[in-house]
Amino acid sequence: EREKILRAINNLLSNSIKHTPADGKVKVCAHETDGFARIEFFNTGAIIPSDKLEKIFDKFERLNALIEGHGLGLSIAKDIIELHKGKVWATSEQGKPNCFTMLLALQKDAA
Repeated sequence: EREKILRAINNLLSNSIKHTPADGKVKVCAHETDGFARIEFFNTGAIIPSDKLEKIFDKFERLNALIEGHGLGLSIAKDIIELHKGKVWATSEQGKPNCFTMLLALQKDAA
């Protein structure tokens, strides 16, 4: 299970890096809120059109055909996160970094 969560994190991070120009920035923030782990991946890549914010998590969906990839990374991340009863979504607004947010319930019996 741990390996799958790490794969989802890696997919979200590598997606942020891949879609950020060389002079751009990528930032990852993680914190606990009300029993949930919230991990946010910020990048200064191109704005994602609002009608694509949910679609980018579909298999084979790609916003930019010039960027290497098969359009599977975000879909795999979403599948893994949802299998663990979590959520993932993206926000993108003019003048702000793009943000991909991953929310997972923390295990109460973890020691």
